[in-house]
Amino acid sequence: MKQREGECQSSLSRSQFITNKTMTLKLGQWLSAQCRRKDSVGLLARYWVEEAHANRASDCETWLDALKSDAKWQDAISSASVEYAISVDCLKQGKVSPTFRRAFASPEHDKLLHESASYHRQHPEISPEIHLFQKHLGLAKAIEGRTLIYLDTCHWIHLRHVLLNSTQALPVYKKILHVIDQLARNKRVLFPVSFPLFIELLKQSDEKTRLATARLMNGLSGGVCFQFPLEIQRTELRQQSLRAILREKAPDLISEVWTKVGYIGGELLPYNESLPKEDMCFMQKLWIDSMWAISLEHFVEFFDRSKMPAPFEEKLAAATNSDAEWYRANKLPFSEVLQREKAHQLRGLLKEMEKIVQEVWDAYPNLRDVSKLPKPSADAATPWALPSIQVLGSINAALITGAKKFSANDMLDFQHAALAVPYCDALFCDGPMAHVLQNKPLEFGKIYETTILSKPDDILDYLQSLS
Repeated sequence: MKQREGECQSSLSRSQFITNKTMTLKLGQWLSAQCRRKDSVGLLARYWVEEAHANRASDCETWLDALKSDAKWQDAISSASVEYAISVDCLKQGKVSPTFRRAFASPEHDKLLHESASYHRQHPEISPEIHLFQKHLGLAKAIEGRTLIYLDTCHWIHLRHVLLNSTQALPVYKKILHVIDQLARNKRVLFPVSFPLFIELLKQSDEKTRLATARLMNGLSGGVCFQFPLEIQRTELRQQSLRAILREKAPDLISEVWTKVGYIGGELLPYNESLPKEDMCFMQKLWIDSMWAISLEHFVEFFDRSKMPAPFEEKLAAATNSDAEWYRANKLPFSEVLQREKAHQLRGLLKEMEKIVQEVWDAYPNLRDVSKLPKPSADAATPWALPSIQVLGSINAALITGAKKFSANDMLDFQHAALAVPYCDALFCDGPMAHVLQNKPLEFGKIYETTILSKPDDILDYLQSLS
């Protein structure tokens, strides 16, 4: 096993992928969720949270009735009442509410917030940063011992066809899903997701199949996902800096590679400068617990596909094609292209390097005498130094020296591989990508001891070998 929460549960139940549960929504729940708004309803919501937190108000309906006599709040209360009614109606019909997400309208979420609030009121000395760090440690512990398998989107879709009894379902994937289900129930495997997978998920235009795919991903991943790609690169830079000065005493930062799907786009915390610091820290810790428990299906609701910006991967593909033309025109060999591509990946992280080096400098004042630092060993050049960066640069170099025309989908496939090859035990991808990764000049299957497969029959055999 490459990696080492009872919080991550991975198993399948057909009903959970094909039904939409109706949910009840309380007025206090709805209003609390409006705190980040900048209009009058947002002001009302923040006032409600402050009053409730100070125990000056416990019942939202009664509190609002008393507040109606104040002309200052009348318009906000009227707007809130209308919007709340719309949200209640949407949730009853199993639809997406424009102002409230289903993730926050369930008895389970209520229980989570109650327990979270009770705990954090008793432990105000724990900062949000420490609380999140403790979450990481628990997650890493839960993952330990499981075989981590990364599926690219084509395999997720084949499995979804099976769950939805689609006419496109292939018999071999029925067998694959059966074996996966048994392995998942026995906590033998985990199928982590990632931001690149999330981007491809959002591209699915049919809401029914998109949500079914999200439920499937959440079920088999146990809600576990890779950190945002840039954050993983930061972690690798930090790890390499520590190894350079501490050698074998350097701490292992593997726990920072993983997070939960609520943070699939980055671990951001809400901030409201109008709140006292103590209240802000309290709310941030509640937010961490909420995001740690959210499902991928519900997280998808936060994104309006019609308002998504132009895909960054299209611009990246165009830039890569332009670079490829130059490389090919100058007939550079693979070895030189490889060095240039790795350097290109690192140049994009120069500002991050400066920050991280400063962090390490501040953390280890006793090691600031450069003359006393250990000299680089003969085997300092290793594939485990900044692995995701190395894998990404190497794939670019291998294909640039050929005749390939790069597409936006290729850019996402490369990112899948950059995450999966160093950090997972197995990668199931499409045939062309498996060929590139397995064969010369890369041979990543051997270098990283990662099983790389594309054919369904081979995938079935591998999964059965884990039983």
